[in-house]
Amino acid sequence: MKVRKSLIVVLVITLTGALLTVGESLTTANNDPIEPWVLCNPAGSYYAVHQVEGLGATVTIIADDPACNSISCIQKIFNMDHTLGGMFPEAVAATDTVGTGIRTGPNTWRVSIIRYATDGAAKVIYTAVITGDFIFPDDTSVLERKGTWALYLPEQDKDGDGWPDDDETPMICIPDEGQMPRMKILPMQEPMPLPEPGQ
Repeated sequence: MKVRKSLIVVLVITLTGALLTVGESLTTANNDPIEPWVLCNPAGSYYAVHQVEGLGATVTIIADDPACNSISCIQKIFNMDHTLGGMFPEAVAATDTVGTGIRTGPNTWRVSIIRYATDGAAKVIYTAVITGDFIFPDDTSVLERKGTWALYLPEQDKDGDGWPDDDETPMICIPDEGQMPRMKILPMQEPMPLPEPGQ
């Protein structure tokens, strides 16, 4: 019995030390003391709509591990001009924007997501890369983005891995900033009778 109690005490001390170590590492890295278990969980879907230009986007964040230290991102853009104002007239379609992120603090992630614009034969015309930070200032009700949107040509991926090479300078690079609210859960509505045929 004494041996069992001793093992339990050692286990509790070890776990406590591990938690304190995690808390200390976060505090040291960010110079902002936090409790080690108070970490933001960003998993969910967020949206943004530009009322004037009619552009819109949704971002879905998926946790790759229980602590959300690694995340996957899927961004869908609607009503976007793939030709970028006629700069690439052959661009007629584009993939979803997908990528990954790693936790850099209790409520921040550094992300890189990529999108390919293609012609009618599915040949890549240009590659767009968003790199920056996903930030949740207070809670997970709003996603704040601070980064850049960079455009590369296919020949800037010399090793053919699908990403522009590290030493390449983008053809265009502009800020990618803004806020995206979390998707709401709306009340369920009463079903309406379907119109009769011929009405």
